[in-house]
Order: sequence, then C-alpha cells, then structure tokens
Amino acid sequence: MSAIRDNENGKTLAQLGIQSGDQVTAYKVQVEEEVVNAPLIGQDGKLSEKAKQIFNEWFDMYSNDNDKMTKDTCALFIKGCTGEQPSANDDRIQNLFKMYDSNNDGFIEREEFLMFYEISSKNKAETVRENLRSHNIRNDLKKLSEVTEETSF
Repeated sequence: MSAIRDNENGKTLAQLGIQSGDQVTAYKVQVEEEVVNAPLIGQDGKLSEKAKQIFNEWFDMYSNDNDKMTKDTCALFIKGCTGEQPSANDDRIQNLFKMYDSNNDGFIEREEFLMFYEISSKNKAETVRENLRSHNIRNDLKKLSEVTEETSF
C-alpha cells in the first residue's frame, strides 16, 4: 500500500499508476491549525481596525442601495451567519432594530451596525467569531481566500 504525497496532488489516476481493478482507499486528513485570535476590540475599547474593515464589508454586502439595512436584508445577513432562514419578523431582527435603530427610522445604518458588532464583540465574542467563521474568516481575521500556505514541508 502506498500513499499519495502532497506533491502528487492533481495527478490523474493513470499518472499515479492506478489501474483498473486496483483498490483505492481515501482518508480525510484533519488539519488542525493553531491560529491565534486577533483582537476584535482594540486597547481604546473600540473595534480593531481589521474587525471594523470586515464588518464594514458585511454591511456593504447586506445593505440596500441607500446604504441602510432593512429587516429583510438583516434576515439575509442572519442566513449568511447561521444558515437559518429567518423572516423579517424574527425576534432576533426585531430586537436588533429595537436596540440599535437609534433614530427609529426602520433601518440599521452603518454606524448602528458597527455599534452592534462592537458591543457583541465585548459581550459575546465567541458568537462573533462563529459569525466570522461562517463567512470564511479565521480567528486571526484573515479571509481563507487570502491565506496562502504559510509553512513548507
């Protein structure tokens, strides 16, 4: 029995010398990374620059053309974080608007969204990190799409 090495990734079965009738067993390799948590909150008690950048990008993705988040776009945001499909009447959305729609205009504006994440990062950091992972962002606040192999074998 031989194993396929990392440098053979991408080869065809024929290139690997596997013939008709050969048995192939595949195993999922568990990669455990020790990724240090980057701070969500800076020493000034405000969102760190990297966290603020990420949450601003999220707001841009889920806000409407008027740069405001509606209850419907908020439901889409929750779907992106949890995989659930809440309605605009979901208690989480109603509570978010009750607490953070400071001018009671029926919208969450950018600063209100950032305030939500600032307070959540202080009080519910693990939930915020779960939101980040759902959007393919590691604990060091790097997007998985930006991460290259950082060590060599």
